[in-house]
Amino acid sequence: MVINSKMKIGSPSDLRRVHRSLILRAIFSGTGHSRTQLAGQSGLSTMAITRIIRELIDVGVIKEMGKRNRDGNPGRKQTELSIQANGAYVVALVISAFGHEIAVIDASGNTVIKQKLLLSYTETPESCLRSISESITSLIDDAKIQKDRVLGIGVSIAAFVESSTGTVIKAPYLGWEAVELGREITQRTGLPLIAENIADAINLAEQTTNNLDNSAGVFLVHTSVACGASYTHQGDLVRGANFSAGQIGHLPVSNSELTCSCGASDCLNTHSSGWSVLAKLGRTNSKTYNPKNNDTYANALNELIAENPSDESPEGRVLYHAGKQLGNILRNISLIVDPGTIVLAGKLPESPAYVAGCKDTWAELSANQLRRAPQLITGHVAPIQAAGLLALNSFLFSPALDITSLSKVSEGAEKGYGT
Repeated sequence: MVINSKMKIGSPSDLRRVHRSLILRAIFSGTGHSRTQLAGQSGLSTMAITRIIRELIDVGVIKEMGKRNRDGNPGRKQTELSIQANGAYVVALVISAFGHEIAVIDASGNTVIKQKLLLSYTETPESCLRSISESITSLIDDAKIQKDRVLGIGVSIAAFVESSTGTVIKAPYLGWEAVELGREITQRTGLPLIAENIADAINLAEQTTNNLDNSAGVFLVHTSVACGASYTHQGDLVRGANFSAGQIGHLPVSNSELTCSCGASDCLNTHSSGWSVLAKLGRTNSKTYNPKNNDTYANALNELIAENPSDESPEGRVLYHAGKQLGNILRNISLIVDPGTIVLAGKLPESPAYVAGCKDTWAELSANQLRRAPQLITGHVAPIQAAGLLALNSFLFSPALDITSLSKVSEGAEKGYGT
C-alpha cells in the first residue's frame, strides 16, 4: 500500500505510530493475517505486535476472525485478523468532466453511501465549495454512522493541486485558480482534507489494489477527454516544481487538423485524447479543444465507449489508431524514466480497440529499444475509489492516525453516548 504521509521519527510515540500504520496496512492488504505473520513481516517482536493489536482492537479498528492452522499445517492454530469495517470512515469526493460525486467509505474500502453532485460553473468557487461542504455533512447524516469515526476527506480533482493543503493552483476545466479548497471545506465540515489530481490519485490507488512494485517506478497515463499522466518513484509522486508534472497531452507527436487548448496542432491531445477521437469521427464540431466544453465531450465519449465498437468498424479503427499514437509516446517516456510498470487508465482504455492499438505499437517498439520493457497493464480503479483510498491512506493507514480520539469514541460508545 502507498502512504503519502511522511513523519519524522523523533520520539518513542512517533515510532509506535509508524509501527501501527505498518500493521494496519498489512492487514488491509491481506498480507498479514495473524500476529505471527505480522511479526515476521515487520521485524517487530511478538510482544510488540500483541500490544499494537490489542490497542487497535480496543479502539474498534481491527477484529479477530477465528483461527486457522499455521500455513495450512497441523499444530497450534493462529488467530486471523481483519479490518473492522465500521471502525472508521472517510469521505471521497470527485470533481471531473465525467461528473461530480461524493461517497462515504468504510475502513475496508467499501462504499457505504454515495450520491451525485450538481455544481454550476456560473457560481463562484466559494459558492461551489459551500454546496460541496453541505452535501458532505448531509451524506454523513444519511449514512447513519458514528460521526466521530469519520477521519477525513480525500479528493480526486481535474486540476493542478497542492496536495498537503488541498489548494487548487489551477483548474482550466472549472475556471478556478488559487482556490483554497482544503481550507474552505475543512472549516465548514471540521474534517481534514487531502487532494490529488485525478491521475495521481488513481496511480496511488492502482499500486494499492494491484500490489504493484512501486520501487521500480510506476507511470500511469490517464486518457479521457484529454491526456494526462502521473509518475511515482519508489512510491513517491513526482509532482514537479509547479505541481504540474504529467502534462503528457502537450508532448509533440505530428501535425494534425485539430488544435489543442495550448494552441498547438501537433501535441498528443490532438491524436490520442477522447476529444480528438470524437472530432475525427464527427461526433463533435470542436476542431479546437475548449476546456469549457468538457461536459459535452465527456457525455459524447461515454456514449462512444458504451457502444464498444469493433476493431473493424470506422469507430474502432479511429480508436485503434489513437491507441497506436499513445504507444509511440510511451516508448519515449520509458526511455527517459525507465518505469517498472505502465498503467493505462481513464475512459479510453475501456475500449478494447484503443488498448489493442497501444499494446500492438508497444510490442513492436519495446523489444529493440529497452533492456527490459515495463509491464503494460490496464487499470480498473474509478476516481471515487481512488479518492477513498487516498483518504484511508492518509488518515487511517498512516502514522497520522489519531488513536486517542478513536479511543474516546470507543469509550463513549461503551457508556452509551456515542453519536
